[in-house]
Amino acid sequence: MTSQQQTFGKYTEGGGSGPELRDVTTHIVDSEHKSAPESEEGYPLIKTSDLENGRIDFQNIARVDEDAYQEWTSRLTPRPGDIIFTREAPVGRVGIVPENREVCLGQRTVLIRADSDKIDEQYLRYLLLSEDVQNRLHSLSTGSTVDHLNLEDLRSFELPELPSLEYQKKIGDSLSDFDQKIRVNDQINQVAQDISQLLFKDGFASKKTGSGQNQIREDTLPDGWESGKLGDLMVKITDRIDPTEKPNSTPYLSLKHMAKGSISIDEWGEAEESKSTKYEFQEGQILFGRLRPYFCKVGIAPTDGVCSTDIQVIEPKKGDYWREFLLCQLTTQRFIDYCDRVSTGTRMPRVGWNDMCDYTVPIPPESRVKEFSMKVKPFVDQIINNIHESRSLQKSREVLLEGLITGDTTLDEPDKQICEMNKR
Repeated sequence: MTSQQQTFGKYTEGGGSGPELRDVTTHIVDSEHKSAPESEEGYPLIKTSDLENGRIDFQNIARVDEDAYQEWTSRLTPRPGDIIFTREAPVGRVGIVPENREVCLGQRTVLIRADSDKIDEQYLRYLLLSEDVQNRLHSLSTGSTVDHLNLEDLRSFELPELPSLEYQKKIGDSLSDFDQKIRVNDQINQVAQDISQLLFKDGFASKKTGSGQNQIREDTLPDGWESGKLGDLMVKITDRIDPTEKPNSTPYLSLKHMAKGSISIDEWGEAEESKSTKYEFQEGQILFGRLRPYFCKVGIAPTDGVCSTDIQVIEPKKGDYWREFLLCQLTTQRFIDYCDRVSTGTRMPRVGWNDMCDYTVPIPPESRVKEFSMKVKPFVDQIINNIHESRSLQKSREVLLEGLITGDTTLDEPDKQICEMNKR
């Protein structure tokens, strides 16, 4: 077998025969064993929950100030290309520090710096994500409550046999191209959301209209506006369904799939994961997380599916063109703060539908709402399209990774082979 035909991330029969992780790295450094004091501004603090599918999610990142940053990076200051690895809760998540980012590590993470003379950093990232390596890492983890991996076990962890450095770079570059496009889609979606909210604020949430106040004086509203309640504009959809009656592959959404402060919902599970009664939703409907509403888990459904009953499914009452207005209204900080104040329950606070409907809003003329919808709907549609494109890219990356592992794919004609494997 030539170097160009070597499998990726596959152990030889009878066990591994490659180097230990410490043999191909210059540093494997543990994080502080305590929580960092968080700040409103400063350096990103990378927690285990911020690592997913080989990437760092900076969307709702916590931050630390200069003093905390200096203390939490005293062992080793992370730099672009370094790998962040979770050794507990859960074991085996991986991310790579991107260019132009200064970060520090949260608890239960490890900083790994590749030796560039021995292994390509991108190759190492995807190698650690490969199925065989993940299975072996999990087999080494211990713990009665939560699994954790000892640092020494990680340092001495035996990797599969490595191909030439040149071929490593080809693999790393090919796989990272998918992640780069996904990252661009994420950035586009964030910009689309920001523009939509700015247009809403400019058109409907000014001090002149009194949006969100307990009482709105009719004589202060612009001509054609009226004071009303949010319940005048929206209805809840409570179509309950037993998920076991749906195909196993039916998309299933829980609150863990919804990112804080983002209307983009790009992750979901499958109906077979849940057995209790759920709400049914359709693409384009608004989903509002009513448990711990201060997390602002509000988004647009990117597909049909079922969801937790802690997610309220919402539609406009007066017409589809009110959807964009409602979506932006439900994500305003003023409304989220209101939901937090009126929610009930000490440990698991939830906001009730009636309280949501009782929120005072200035209601603009329909002509203004239609004009706003025409401007913002293309942004919302673009977000949904980008979500599906990113999931397709993620699948293609996984197919390529699987093909490299089994040896069914080489990098001579990867595009053609990915298309063939996707058809299977």
